Amino acid sequence: MSGAAAGTAVSDAEADALLAPLERLPLALAVSGGPDSMALMLLVARRLEREAAGGEDARAGVPGPRAIVLTVDHGLRA
Repeated sequence: MSGAAAGTAVSDAEADALLAPLERLPLALAVSGGPDSMALMLLVARRLEREAAGGEDARAGVPGPRAIVLTVDHGLRA
Protein backbone atom coordinates (compact mmCIF):
# COMPACT_ATOMS: atom_id res chain seq x y z
CA MET A 1 0.00 0.00 0.00
CA SER A 2 1.59 3.25 -1.04
CA GLY A 3 -0.82 5.70 0.61
CA ALA A 4 -2.10 5.94 4.12
CA ALA A 5 -4.07 2.97 5.44
CA ALA A 6 -7.81 3.50 5.78
CA GLY A 7 -8.53 5.87 8.63
CA THR A 8 -4.88 6.86 9.17
CA ALA A 9 -2.85 9.97 8.44
CA VAL A 10 0.50 8.16 8.18
CA SER A 11 1.37 6.20 5.06
CA ASP A 12 3.18 2.88 5.21
CA ALA A 13 6.24 4.54 3.68
CA GLU A 14 6.21 7.22 6.39
CA ALA A 15 5.84 4.56 9.10
CA ASP A 16 8.74 2.61 7.60
CA ALA A 17 10.95 5.72 7.61
CA LEU A 18 9.98 6.53 11.20
CA LEU A 19 10.67 3.02 12.48
CA ALA A 20 13.69 2.21 10.29
CA PRO A 21 16.31 3.04 12.98
CA LEU A 22 14.60 0.53 15.30
CA GLU A 23 14.46 -2.45 12.93
CA ARG A 24 17.00 -4.62 14.70
CA LEU A 25 16.27 -3.51 18.26
CA PRO A 26 13.69 -4.71 20.75
CA LEU A 27 11.12 -1.97 21.23
CA ALA A 28 9.30 -1.08 24.46
CA LEU A 29 6.29 1.22 24.09
CA ALA A 30 4.96 2.98 27.19
CA VAL A 31 1.24 3.43 26.53
CA SER A 32 -0.93 5.58 28.76
CA GLY A 33 -4.15 5.21 26.82
CA GLY A 34 -4.05 8.78 25.49
CA PRO A 35 -4.47 9.44 21.79
CA ASP A 36 -0.77 9.99 21.09
CA SER A 37 0.44 6.79 22.74
CA MET A 38 -2.40 4.77 21.22
CA ALA A 39 -1.55 6.15 17.76
CA LEU A 40 2.09 5.12 18.23
CA MET A 41 1.06 1.64 19.35
CA LEU A 42 -1.24 1.22 16.33
CA LEU A 43 1.49 2.48 13.99
CA VAL A 44 3.96 -0.10 15.32
CA ALA A 45 1.30 -2.84 15.24
CA ARG A 46 0.50 -2.03 11.61
CA ARG A 47 4.20 -2.27 10.72
CA LEU A 48 4.56 -5.59 12.54
CA GLU A 49 1.48 -6.99 10.78
CA ARG A 50 2.85 -6.04 7.36
CA GLU A 51 6.18 -7.68 8.17
CA ALA A 52 4.51 -10.85 9.47
CA ALA A 53 2.31 -11.05 6.37
CA GLY A 54 5.30 -10.67 4.07
CA GLY A 55 3.30 -8.25 1.95
CA GLU A 56 4.63 -6.14 -0.88
CA ASP A 57 6.04 -3.56 1.55
CA ALA A 58 7.91 -6.13 3.63
CA ARG A 59 11.63 -6.21 2.93
CA ALA A 60 12.92 -9.74 2.41
CA GLY A 61 15.23 -10.88 5.16
CA VAL A 62 14.96 -7.68 7.22
CA PRO A 63 13.08 -8.31 10.46
CA GLY A 64 10.77 -5.61 11.74
CA PRO A 65 10.87 -4.30 15.28
CA ARG A 66 9.97 -6.55 18.19
CA ALA A 67 7.54 -4.76 20.48
CA ILE A 68 6.65 -4.98 24.15
CA VAL A 69 3.85 -2.69 25.32
CA LEU A 70 3.98 -1.31 28.85
CA THR A 71 1.01 0.38 30.51
CA VAL A 72 1.69 3.71 32.20
CA ASP A 73 -0.82 5.31 34.59
CA HIS A 74 -0.04 9.01 34.99
CA GLY A 75 -2.66 9.25 37.74
CA LEU A 76 -4.18 12.33 36.10
CA ARG A 77 -7.72 10.99 35.78
CA ALA A 78 -10.10 10.56 38.66
